[in-house]
Amino acid sequence: MFKHYFLVFILASLFTQAKAQNDTLSISTSTTDSSATEEVINELPDAINVVDAEVQVRRRDTIPHSPRKAALLSAVLPGAGQIYNKKYWKAPIVWGGMGFSLYNVFSNNKNYHKFRDAYLIRIDDDPNTTDNYVDIYTDDQLLTIQDGYRRNRDLSYLSLGVIYVLNIVDASVDGHLYSFDVGDDLSFNLRPYIDYTIQPTTGLTLSLKL
Repeated sequence: MFKHYFLVFILASLFTQAKAQNDTLSISTSTTDSSATEEVINELPDAINVVDAEVQVRRRDTIPHSPRKAALLSAVLPGAGQIYNKKYWKAPIVWGGMGFSLYNVFSNNKNYHKFRDAYLIRIDDDPNTTDNYVDIYTDDQLLTIQDGYRRNRDLSYLSLGVIYVLNIVDASVDGHLYSFDVGDDLSFNLRPYIDYTIQPTTGLTLSLKL
């Protein structure tokens, strides 16, 4: 009889321990799953930020290059279109050409007015006024000199306008060619061939690898 009670006690103890261990395992598993879920939730903002950054980079890479924008930039600020097209070396050329033309405009205009005023003083028939070039230039020479400076000034204006227009045209052309592949991968092959399909013929094939 005692053996039966002892066996029942043993089985009850084992059942109780098994249930307790199972409950502990369930609690541990639940805690682990909860911690893992929290880690995933905490990592979501970083993952979203990384994906968003990649999308923005790809979006910037796929933005089409606008020749119209390049031309407009050069029209508003000469050389800006060249910078937009990443032809940085062209911008100083534009600035140098326009700066040199402007210098010649102001310099020739100043000398033109100086010799024109001297010529006007020379021919005003007023004995009380004298110019700075008395006994240096004759009346005809003063007239020739002032005409020369006026012509040079006008040519400088023309040069300035031409450089300004070319600056816009160059920006527009480079804008259209911005995405054109001119790398080392381009190849040009020319080789003979024989066609045996219907009647043997000979010829040349031309292949362009892009």
